[in-house]
Amino acid sequence: MSSNHHINKITDRKDFITLPYIRNLSENIKRILRGVGFRVLYTILKKLDRIIKRGKDLLPNNKQTNVVYRLNCLHCDACYVGQTKRHVETRVKEHKSDVRRIVGNHSVVSKHRLIG
Repeated sequence: MSSNHHINKITDRKDFITLPYIRNLSENIKRILRGVGFRVLYTILKKLDRIIKRGKDLLPNNKQTNVVYRLNCLHCDACYVGQTKRHVETRVKEHKSDVRRIVGNHSVVSKHRLIG
């Protein structure tokens, strides 16, 4: 028998029922369902992810990583959209530093600031 045939045979079975486990009640239901040809699989009601809804503490916007960010020009309606894997705060500092540089080869943000 091929492995694909074996997998199809398992997934085609309709005689399994999944129920939440509740002490005393679940065993009685299982006994009744087994009598009519069903097999019972239990699930757990009180999983930790159902109790704790928030994961880790939220980071302030300037400390987030792997984000797309937007810088608005203070002098016109232009904006710059960038993407960084580092902290947004670090990337913004680099933009500010680039604006203060005297040497050419400025970023798009710096060129806009110098022209505007």
